[in-house]
Amino acid sequence: MKIAIVVREYHKHGGISKVITEIAEKIASSGNDVHVFTGNYEKIKNEKVFIHKIPMIRASIFSKLGLPKVAKFFQGVSFCIFSRFYCNYKLFDIVHVNGDTLAKFDIRMAHSCHRAWLKLANREFKGPFDWIKKNLNPHHWRILITEKFNFKRGNYKKIIAISEKTKQEIIENYKIPSEDIVVIPLGVDLDEFTPDNRKVYRKEIREKYKISDEEIVLLFVGYDFRRKGLEFVIRAIDRLKNKNIKLMVIGKDKILPYENLARQLNLSDKIIFAGAQFEMNKFYSAGDIFVFPTMYEPFGLVIIEAMASGLPVIVSKLAGAAELISNGKEGFLLDNPKDINQLAFFLDKLVNDNQLRINMGQNARKKAESFSWDKISHQILDLYSEVLKTKK
Repeated sequence: MKIAIVVREYHKHGGISKVITEIAEKIASSGNDVHVFTGNYEKIKNEKVFIHKIPMIRASIFSKLGLPKVAKFFQGVSFCIFSRFYCNYKLFDIVHVNGDTLAKFDIRMAHSCHRAWLKLANREFKGPFDWIKKNLNPHHWRILITEKFNFKRGNYKKIIAISEKTKQEIIENYKIPSEDIVVIPLGVDLDEFTPDNRKVYRKEIREKYKISDEEIVLLFVGYDFRRKGLEFVIRAIDRLKNKNIKLMVIGKDKILPYENLARQLNLSDKIIFAGAQFEMNKFYSAGDIFVFPTMYEPFGLVIIEAMASGLPVIVSKLAGAAELISNGKEGFLLDNPKDINQLAFFLDKLVNDNQLRINMGQNARKKAESFSWDKISHQILDLYSEVLKTKK
């Protein structure tokens, strides 16, 4: 098949871009002709994937002025428009898009439902500037308009939802028939994320951050600390009797509110803000428990990466990847991410029981092995073939 994939960014640093990079490479390795239309990319050594650069208005002046969302608005709008003209639908058997585009397509991969997220944000976040940031932000308008176009009946042949949760949100918000949506979860590189990394990287990372062998490391990974529940983790740690722990926070966001909270609770020496990291496999190897009490997450790639790395996980049921976890087997599921008592209870059980951590970590790895990128890409290829039959 000759396949076009449209995505605004194409690289392996995380998020949608990493997912599409993995999928494109696996599909190309199956003998397909894969063309990626993107506005921003890093060259990846794969001669079977052809990159087509889409012009984008960078609007970097707004980023310099501290208005990155405005810059993203111009980038998104320009990519939406230009991708429609640069990606010629007639030249390909299948055109697979990932939001941020008005190009004619066959399959839309829904990495989230933005309208559902905004509804939740309006309920949960009610600070003095929250309403303005959510409802007067042109970045959100642009995503909603694009989403509405992509989910309009007649504009798609099939929709891929990355979780059952995302599928239900699309149905609820856009009245799309259930049979039009296929749930295909995200995958994981089982060689990059493996328990074997502990033998290679664990000592290196722990020594770098001055963590002793005896300390239990809790890992929190995410770029939006507020939505993903970092406050809840810090408050839960305060309730633990066993303080022989370190919380390693990985991701880029404003840390001052959380440093202040840690200081108020006398936990400053227990928390390490490591910032954004590209070699996440090394950091999973240094951890003992992965904790992610998110308030909204369509899937959560970091969850399955942690599981593949052999870590027990404590995850909110509001994360799409929670659908892969049996409560008490691969980890624990939080009924409510804001329930500090339940989170502290689950942390206490794992912090104080080494054998439980080992058993759950082994179960987590075994579950992750069912979601390799090879298996996920085959599911997507099967869908391509099904859709192609309807076009002939």
